[in-house]
Amino acid sequence: MRSGMTNLLLEKGPREDQLRYLNAMRQASKNLLNIINDILDISK
Repeated sequence: MRSGMTNLLLEKGPREDQLRYLNAMRQASKNLLNIINDILDISK
């Protein structure tokens, strides 16, 4: 089970236009997390 506001909204059965935005938000947050993790790895 995943947590987070985006995933909570996705569980509510959003409309098609909302679904596109929520999926874009989820992907952007995953990308940002990867960047942050890469920066932390480099700083070690």
